[in-house]
Amino acid sequence: MKILVVDDNILNQELIIASLRKNGYTCDRADNGQDAYEKYMKNPYDLIFMDLQMPIMTGIDSAIYIREFESEHGLKPCRIAAVTAYPVDDQQSLILAGFDEYIIKPLKSTTLTEFVEKYFQGNA
Repeated sequence: MKILVVDDNILNQELIIASLRKNGYTCDRADNGQDAYEKYMKNPYDLIFMDLQMPIMTGIDSAIYIREFESEHGLKPCRIAAVTAYPVDDQQSLILAGFDEYIIKPLKSTTLTEFVEKYFQGNA
């Protein structure tokens, strides 16, 4: 399984990646939504943990572009989890942008593991 962790904060990236690696998963990283979209176009991922508020391109814009790319190329949609420090008031806007769920920071290792297992049981 290919996982992409997208966050403009390097510490947040490291914490998520360390937690996932502890559970046997391998990950790539992206520093902003544009970087995530470009990486996805070259090498589609199965799962993306995407921060919402980033410079250059937000997580919402990146998710929209990724979903358009999938549609245009007949790709199976990857799972995208919005990662945010703030409660989401408008969950419908995240769904419309292409997110499958959202997770509130600070993240617990168990939260990440539960999300991965929910969608990809037995694919570690």
